[in-house]
Amino acid sequence: MLKQFIKNCLYVISHDVQRTLGLGPVFCRGIHILMYHRICPRRDELGIAISPEFFEAQIRYLQNHFTIISLDEALEAIPRGTSEPLFAITFDDGYRDNFTDAYPVLRRYGVPATIFITCNDVQSGVTDWHRMDCALRETALEELDLEIFGLGIISLRTLEERIRAIRTLHRRLKEIDNELRLEILSFILERCGARELERIMLTWQDVRRMSDEGLVTIGSHTLSHPILTSVGAAAAKREIEQSRLRIEEVIERPVRHFAYPNGDFDAKIADLVRQGGYASACTTVAGCNERRADLFALRRIDVTYQMCETISGHFSARMFAMSMATEANAKEGWPPRQNIKPAAGV
Repeated sequence: MLKQFIKNCLYVISHDVQRTLGLGPVFCRGIHILMYHRICPRRDELGIAISPEFFEAQIRYLQNHFTIISLDEALEAIPRGTSEPLFAITFDDGYRDNFTDAYPVLRRYGVPATIFITCNDVQSGVTDWHRMDCALRETALEELDLEIFGLGIISLRTLEERIRAIRTLHRRLKEIDNELRLEILSFILERCGARELERIMLTWQDVRRMSDEGLVTIGSHTLSHPILTSVGAAAAKREIEQSRLRIEEVIERPVRHFAYPNGDFDAKIADLVRQGGYASACTTVAGCNERRADLFALRRIDVTYQMCETISGHFSARMFAMSMATEANAKEGWPPRQNIKPAAGV
C-alpha cells in the first residue's frame, strides 16, 4: 500500500512539474498500441483486469485528446510516419467480457479495436491457466507437492498463500518447455480436484457478431497459446497458420494481425508469422511505433490499474497520461526526441 501511494505521488508530482514547464505528458509522433486483457469488475491475482468504469474513463480520455485508429489504419500510417500521437486499442486472449463489458463501451464511443483470440480456448470456453487458478483457490489441500518437477512444496494454507502460489506458478511454468508445462498443469488439476467451470472466453457467435458489425477486428493469438519459442518450428508453424485459417472460416474475411502469446518471439518466429499470411504481429515490449517500425515486432503499452488509480481508488487522467507517455518512450530513454503534448486540459 505504501509503495503504491509513493508511486502515485511521484506520478502526479512529475506530471505537474512537466505541466508547469509547458511540457505536459511527452508523447512521440507515432502509433501507441494499448494492450488490454480482461474488462471486468473483479480484480484478478495477475493484474490483467480493468473495471468497465476505468476502461470507459480511459476511452473517454483518449477520444477527447487524441485520434484512435484501427490496427489496419496503423499499418498504413507507420511506413509514412505521423505528425501526431495516434492510438490503437487491442485485447489479448479473447475473454468474454471483451464482448459483454468492453464492446458496449467501444460501440458507445465509436472506437475501433482488435481482439486477438486463442482458438482452442474460444472452443472450450476456459483456459488451462484459469482451470489451474480455480483449482488452487478452491482445493481442500493445504500444500501441493511439486518436487518431482523441481518446483518444491507449495503451501496453500491461507488465501494469501494460494494467491502467491498462482502468481509464482504462472511465472515459473512460462519459463519451461511446453510439453512439460502441460504435464504439470494436468498434475495440478488432478491433485487439486478441478471442477467444471463456467465459460469465461468469447463464443464463436460473439466473434462473428463483432466482426460482422465492423468495429472490431479479429486477430490470432494461436490455437492453444503455447510459448512459441519453446515449441519446435513445425508446431509453431501449425499454431500460427491453422489459427488464422480457423478464424477466417468463422468470420469469412482475412485475418491480418497476430499477437505473440506471452509476448515471446524471436527472428524465426517472426518469420513464420510473416510467411503465415499475416500483415503484422504485436509484442508485449513497451514503446511507441514510429516511422519504419518493424510491423512484426509492434510495441504495445500494457494497461494496468497502477497506471491510473489514485490511492483513494479513483481514476486519474493525469496519471494515465503520464504513465502512457513514460511507457511509450521506454525504448528511447529520457528525454525522447520529440515533445508532443495532448490537447489542453490533461
